[in-house]
Amino acid sequence: MKNTLLFLTVLLAPAAVFALGEGHTPPVPEGATVLHFSEQGRKTVPQDKVRATIRIEHEADTTREVQDVINKAMKKALAQTKGQKSLKAETGYYNVHRRDRWEEVSPFGSKKRKRITKWFGSQSLTLDGKDAEVLTEVVGKLQDEGFQVSQLTYYLSKEKQESLRDELVAQAIGRIQNRAKAIGQQLNLSEVHFAEISFDVNHAQPSPVFHGKRMMMAMDTAESAVAAPTVAAGETDVAITVSARVYLSR
Repeated sequence: MKNTLLFLTVLLAPAAVFALGEGHTPPVPEGATVLHFSEQGRKTVPQDKVRATIRIEHEADTTREVQDVINKAMKKALAQTKGQKSLKAETGYYNVHRRDRWEEVSPFGSKKRKRITKWFGSQSLTLDGKDAEVLTEVVGKLQDEGFQVSQLTYYLSKEKQESLRDELVAQAIGRIQNRAKAIGQQLNLSEVHFAEISFDVNHAQPSPVFHGKRMMMAMDTAESAVAAPTVAAGETDVAITVSARVYLSR
């Protein structure tokens, strides 16, 4: 599956006006033909990082038991990740709450309802890295110890996004130049001058959900260890929108 990620002003330049003046718009000659354009630089690139969110859950009669089981499981999981330098581990939401349910009992032939109170808790753990083989191996081992997978997917890293910025800006500006020259030819104006170049502000970030092109999780029978899940990287369309004000001259 492909996903489109727009990263613009936030990742490209500290100001909206680009390289044409310090906080002011350069003057345009009186009577000049002024044009406004907006173009995108776009490229499809393979996703380069993988992220897994797993969780440990437990239900018991007391909060003490619930928390004890979760705490021990999470401590053991973090110990397993410490030896993997390519992985970043981060604990997430931790919650313990009461669960009430009603069950029908029939003492001496009469039907009655009895409230059963249990305590349920869970805590999540997110693993992130570029080595999918290492990450899925760790996830498989933790699944075997009672952890459940909430999410497992590839995505495009911020570093990869930023490495494309100059190329995509140049691509968008080139398209604007070509459009301006084409109009200039019709008007017998051969020179194209950039008065202002700006980037649209967009704080969009890659969503980790559903970015994977293909995702499969394999599992053996209950008598054997849980097999490591399998992931395959997809692609992301990276785009930068550039807006420009240009004027034409002979």
